[in-house]
Amino acid sequence: MGTARNLGNDARGAYSEHDPFTLIVTSPPYLNGTNYGRNTKLELLALGLIESEAGLEKLRTREVTAGINNVAKRNAQHQAFPEVEEVAGQLDDVAYDRRIPSMVRGYFSDMHIVFEELHRRSADNAEMWLDIGDSRYSGVAVPTHTLLTAVANRAGWDAVSNEILRVRRSYDGSHLSQSLIRMERRTK
Repeated sequence: MGTARNLGNDARGAYSEHDPFTLIVTSPPYLNGTNYGRNTKLELLALGLIESEAGLEKLRTREVTAGINNVAKRNAQHQAFPEVEEVAGQLDDVAYDRRIPSMVRGYFSDMHIVFEELHRRSADNAEMWLDIGDSRYSGVAVPTHTLLTAVANRAGWDAVSNEILRVRRSYDGSHLSQSLIRMERRTK
């Protein structure tokens, strides 16, 4: 049996010292508007990551933007990516909540920072496996797996494969998918 060690509480950085990663297996937050902090507060409390429900506010400032509530608390500029802007621009015109396009921009901007940090802390030829699902808002498809692949590529990761794990349905009945993306670290 192995051991687990907490290297940090923000995937975008501030890790403790460690050997270079050789394999990263993760399921980043889905871009689905879910407030993961609120939904896991019992676990967060048990792990000592918060001391009370009031600690959720502080935690939200360290989370990857994936929910509407993250947007309301952040006014940071987002790094722009043409592929993301194409989708976010469509959402600017039709989203039922003005925070949705900002959430999409913030998610991919934050994930780019995560990918850069993981690249910096990984060994040559390291692998990264991401389990991720796509989203849909106001009839606009957000192909999260495709956009994450493009953003990760800019941070030094090359896609090796993209396997659809399952097909699911959005609230409007359209098809969504859950994918496993395998990537390899590229020497920048």
